Amino acid sequence: MNKSCQLLLIIGTVSLLWVGAVHGVLAAPRLTLTPASGTYSNGDQFKVDIGVETDGAKSAGVDVWATFDATKLQVVSITQISNPAYGFAEISPNINNTTGKFDMSFVSNSMSNYDATALTGNLAEVTFKAIATGTASLNFVCSKAFTDSNIISSDSTNTDLIDCASNQSGSYTINPGIGGDASAVTPTGTITKTLPVTGVDAPTIALIVVGVMSVLSAAVLRFL
Repeated sequence: MNKSCQLLLIIGTVSLLWVGAVHGVLAAPRLTLTPASGTYSNGDQFKVDIGVETDGAKSAGVDVWATFDATKLQVVSITQISNPAYGFAEISPNINNTTGKFDMSFVSNSMSNYDATALTGNLAEVTFKAIATGTASLNFVCSKAFTDSNIISSDSTNTDLIDCASNQSGSYTINPGIGGDASAVTPTGTITKTLPVTGVDAPTIALIVVGVMSVLSAAVLRFL
């Protein structure tokens, strides 16, 4: 085999390995965020779609567990996407804005139909409200255990197909709103001057009295 053939063989082998590696990284069953980043103003509300991609694998259900920065974000609502990746029973999300967590489950409402269907697309829409400036994170909780995020296979083994490392993470920048960031202002004390019921304060009354006395004194001296 000449050198040209050997070189072509090497290039072909490397290309196949590279394509396979990229496909394995990008196409693993995973949870997605749309958008995964953005810039907003303090006080704004914005929406993030939670999605699933199974890369052709069959799934009977999806569990989503996520954490967010509760010092900068609050969850206003979580609703079903109008055209979800697959039909599922009504979701009942659990939201904790104190600890910065939410979770929900999506179970197929037609097992015989979706056993042969790969999942690809969005499932739910999360509405956030920005409450402080800075960079806020949004991450899926995933450990390949059945106590957090899962993509459950539709066969009898009920295997968790999810590849935790392939899940998307979110990062959102919160800038000061119009007029500045009210949440960042710390009051230093306010001095309030209270007027009497008459609307005239004591120093003003004193000046009036002194003026009247001066006029009377001058008038008396003229007649002496």
